[in-house]
Amino acid sequence: MGRKKRAKRKYDVKARGPSSIAVSQNFGVASTGANAHFDMRRVAVSLDSSEPASVEGLSNLPFADTAGFVGRRLELAAMSDLHAEAVCVIHGLGGTGKTRIALERARVGVESRVATWWITADSPENLALGLAGLTSAISPSLALGLSTSEGAAWAMSWLRRTPGWLLVLDNVEEPRVIRDLVASPAGGRIIITSRRRYGWDGIGREVSLNPLSRTEAVQLLAELVGTDLDSISGPTLDAIAEELGDLPLGLVQAGSYLMQTQVSPTYYLTRLRSHAERMYRALPEGRNPERTIARIWDITLEAIAVRNPQAIKVLEVLSYFASDDLPRQILDSAFEDELDGNEALTLLASYSMIQLRPSAIDIHRLVQAVVRSKPSLSDAPTSGATRALDLMAEFVHGDVRDFRSWPKWRSLLPHIETLINHLPGDTSSEKFRYLIAETASFYSSQDQSAEAIRLRERALVASRAENDQESVFTNLANLADDYKDCGDLLKAVELAEQAVEASSQVVEGERSHLHSLMVRGAIRHSLGDNQGATEDMTAALVLVRSRPPEFISNETFVTLLGNMAAIARDAGLYDQAMKAMREALHMLEKFSIDGPILLPCLNNLAALYRDVGRPSEGLPYARKALRVSEEIYGKRHTLVIAACSNLAALYRSLQRPHDAVKLARRALEDAQALVGIDGSLTAICMNNLCSDYIRAGRYDEALPLAKEALRITESNLGDGHSSMANRLSQLAAIFYHQGRHREALPYAERAFQIAAGAVGKGHPLTISTLGNLAMNYVAIGDLAAAAWAASEGYDQALARYGPEHETTQLFKELNSG
Repeated sequence: MGRKKRAKRKYDVKARGPSSIAVSQNFGVASTGANAHFDMRRVAVSLDSSEPASVEGLSNLPFADTAGFVGRRLELAAMSDLHAEAVCVIHGLGGTGKTRIALERARVGVESRVATWWITADSPENLALGLAGLTSAISPSLALGLSTSEGAAWAMSWLRRTPGWLLVLDNVEEPRVIRDLVASPAGGRIIITSRRRYGWDGIGREVSLNPLSRTEAVQLLAELVGTDLDSISGPTLDAIAEELGDLPLGLVQAGSYLMQTQVSPTYYLTRLRSHAERMYRALPEGRNPERTIARIWDITLEAIAVRNPQAIKVLEVLSYFASDDLPRQILDSAFEDELDGNEALTLLASYSMIQLRPSAIDIHRLVQAVVRSKPSLSDAPTSGATRALDLMAEFVHGDVRDFRSWPKWRSLLPHIETLINHLPGDTSSEKFRYLIAETASFYSSQDQSAEAIRLRERALVASRAENDQESVFTNLANLADDYKDCGDLLKAVELAEQAVEASSQVVEGERSHLHSLMVRGAIRHSLGDNQGATEDMTAALVLVRSRPPEFISNETFVTLLGNMAAIARDAGLYDQAMKAMREALHMLEKFSIDGPILLPCLNNLAALYRDVGRPSEGLPYARKALRVSEEIYGKRHTLVIAACSNLAALYRSLQRPHDAVKLARRALEDAQALVGIDGSLTAICMNNLCSDYIRAGRYDEALPLAKEALRITESNLGDGHSSMANRLSQLAAIFYHQGRHREALPYAERAFQIAAGAVGKGHPLTISTLGNLAMNYVAIGDLAAAAWAASEGYDQALARYGPEHETTQLFKELNSG
């Protein structure tokens, strides 16, 4: 059956005081006010505790045979003084050697630079992957748990503060993709290659690359073939160069063929001309460079097929992956014998059809296009695309939720996406469904919900085409979960309803039904529908307890208990929440389950004790959570930051402000080091420290932190996200405490508007913003508006919490006042 995605847990963090806010989310979202608590998110990041070691001479430049490079003196001279302009853009037709000249320039002075880094930047995703790869190279342990976007952000931060590097952005398709990166290269230099001639205004120095001169083209052919220009072959080489349009890539391919087959240049020229009617296409300038190159490759493919048919099968497979950095291990199962694989790859490399490295394979994108455009070149019973799909599905097999697999997944993403794009739209095989579902799950783990949704929707179509009902249920539930993560709760609950309804009607769909119930319950919880969420989680619990132990894993059961506790806690049913969390912890201890799943149990028990006014009893759990997280992940990791913030919140409740501030500062410093100064986690930690400053009356220190946290959150999550309501409330609270009530009011009003739109009426966040708004209206003397806010807040609090809850009582006092 399809793989199940665990429903994510959300926990409410209660806050008391006239200008506080309360949030229902996993690990919280920042609260504010006189007695504000903490907020945090779970993001898997680095496992290393130390700062990266100093870097010198770091390089990932591709290998290049120096014998295959001639001419380009004027272009190299134009690129030589990159100190005058920090960015150089090389553009020209495909096959003119843009990549090669960038490589030649980059190789000069590698040892003297801090880093020389090569990125295939043909899409925003690949640019991010390349930057994340730089982070991995600078400090592998630091980058191990970072998401792709976090790794890229850290690399950009490192580039901004580090002088003496050179970055090559190869094959940039859209100038806008790299504009932010090249806007402020600081002490480094950037070389860009692109087929695009226009769109580079204001970016840097432009070098337009044309085909080689005829003299240089013939010289290159002669060097590759190993002949003297004064020999009788000279005029024939000139004719070959003319046929090839003097394109360096075509010349290198021709020279490789001549050298390997040892045929005469005259024979080669005859064969080349005999293919003209197939290879040429009319253009205003006379020729299509790709088709000219394709003529050379057609001849080369025939020669390879004669020598080793297996090599052609490999080439057909390679044509469906991305052109750079394909792990060689993917091909391991394609050969019965490892030596057969090595021989096939070596032959392809000898004809320059691929570039072979110890652990990776590169193939020119035009070679791939030519191979894909032809009917099957081999006698394989299945197509190259099908074989590529089978190999990739087998290679990615494993638990995508294990953060230790993330570096592997990042390296495979360009190849998976390329493969998916080349497959027919109606592909629906089991391996296809498995591959895109796993890839969607990886995107979800990286907080890339939009990408996950794109693939899950295709997986859903494929599952329906194959009438795989259990896979349909699973995809519906996971798709709902992804829509929840990106903030579209109405779409999420609609899909979850479909999943629950459909899975309930199939006897064999019990596990899918359980998964759907848990997902819908989590979505309802996010919407503030505690009654509906409780119904779903209760139904899930009844289903689990009516089945044998092997029905679900212990970890899934613990997740279910955690969800139950979160809902109970949000409703103020602390005893019920405590019971569920104690049961979860008991199960973990009974079955000796440790590791990451232990952390939310410890943290949530500690938070519950704080909620019920018994923080000293929660302290041992919070301390243990911090200790266990450091043992698993090292000193610097997001879950360590979460545990650190949770312990800080307990210290606040215990009136130990010095200890709370110390931990909050540590969390902020670690977040900035891990995800950069513009990361969402950084904004959350800023909010937490800001709350401590507010409690201590240090408003001048709190204000710049609150403003920066607002800027980061709006940039990363958008203006309508519920976290924006928290940030705005924080700013309103600071101005309120400073007596600047009219400055506070717009922030309080905007916070209420966002909360009402994002999570709706009756949600704790909306109720909290109404309380803040009422207090601000009172402060400026607008009693009518204050009465409305207080009345509305009372009605919503009464419906959610009941008449005796402290929040309801607070609004009652405001109404009576």
